[in-house]
Amino acid sequence: MDLERTCGPEELALRLRARVLEVVRGGALGGEACLRTPEGLEDPALARLVDLTPRSSWLELVGDLRRVALELDGPVSRILARRLDDLPRRTAFEVLEEARGSPEREREAVSAVQRVLGPAPRWASAFRRAISADAAHLVVVLTWDCETRCTYCGFTKQPGRVMTPEVLDEAIELLLSSDRSERELRFFGGEPLMQWERVQHGIERATARAGERGVRFMISTNGWSLSESRLRWLAGRPVRLQVALEGGREAQNRLRVPLDPTQDSYTHSAAPHAALLRELELEHDLIWVVSPASVEGMEANFAHLLELGFPRIQLNWAHGQMWSEARRHRFASGLNAVAATLRERWARGLGPWLVNLEETLARVRTFREPVVDWDGTVLANNGFLFRPEHREPLTLGHLRDPESYDRYRFDGLSDARLLELTFPAAVAENNAQVGAIMNSFVLWMRREGLPGREIRSARR
Repeated sequence: MDLERTCGPEELALRLRARVLEVVRGGALGGEACLRTPEGLEDPALARLVDLTPRSSWLELVGDLRRVALELDGPVSRILARRLDDLPRRTAFEVLEEARGSPEREREAVSAVQRVLGPAPRWASAFRRAISADAAHLVVVLTWDCETRCTYCGFTKQPGRVMTPEVLDEAIELLLSSDRSERELRFFGGEPLMQWERVQHGIERATARAGERGVRFMISTNGWSLSESRLRWLAGRPVRLQVALEGGREAQNRLRVPLDPTQDSYTHSAAPHAALLRELELEHDLIWVVSPASVEGMEANFAHLLELGFPRIQLNWAHGQMWSEARRHRFASGLNAVAATLRERWARGLGPWLVNLEETLARVRTFREPVVDWDGTVLANNGFLFRPEHREPLTLGHLRDPESYDRYRFDGLSDARLLELTFPAAVAENNAQVGAIMNSFVLWMRREGLPGREIRSARR
């Protein structure tokens, strides 16, 4: 299709032309000129195509460039192929998003996009996904191993499955291929800090490759492998920790059972690091998991977290567990006690902030973030870790396929399908009842009023 002739001088054609030139000249590659070979020599095949940029058909040029890049099959050309993947659609969605709010501009943009992508029903769903999130999140499973065997965790634990630096580098390029203004690499497992050198490598590599837009990082950890030296290394970098803690020593040891029975789970938790985390001003959320087995101790465990001084607490009720009616009622009463304590502290200008109060309501969580497993497989979410039999239907592709991050996001599985593959139907129905209780609590807290920005944004 001749994009210039179809759209004339319209914004879509001009935008796509600019995007092509940006990619092939290295502007989208963090300063690495993708017209050059790894030896530093200009690649003549790509250079010839760039010389042809004053053409009428930019759609054809994108296809030509990508075909040549795939034929070359070098490190830089693979990056180029990934950045060019789905570029016309991504550019079209960018123009549509910018036109929102102006009826006249919207009509013009929709008309131009339909000439390129076809009737709106073909791409409307993908466009809704394109505008539904303001950041690109990519989860990397560094290892399937873990130091604990939590009583409520259904994730498969298996030593030996460890992501190589090469796979991690390819995963980083997948994330950086996104057009979103904000990008975040999320380290997950297993226990990702068991592979500390991989975490360091990933942060340094992604920072070096991200260019001016930058990239942020999140580490989900049980805290076992934290140390003062590691926390000091992370401090000052754009890193957010999600550190899990059940509450007091008894709850921690009973629910987060150490793989080594001679060890004490509480001693290796986030608790001993609470003061240092505040001192370093390292961004962190304390993840407090409430399960059917711990719901009786909600008030005491919450009081212990307050004593430790964590400024931000996220209450994660245990998904994938069956909650009896009695346990659901007990959860509701525990939430009432948490609310009363928070109200009393907020009135005195004290924290913590409960992260749940700022989140989008969903009765049952089905994570949508694309996940790269240790072997380079790209999956729709992390459900395969506790339902291995659903690994195949959750699989979107592999890092050897130079597709863009945004393609996976636009064309991923529906929320209904993700829910079906993540939880058995009976569990999902049961969990929805627990989620309804949590949502009711959140809505009530919002109606009654929330604390000021100082408490809500506190890091220490």
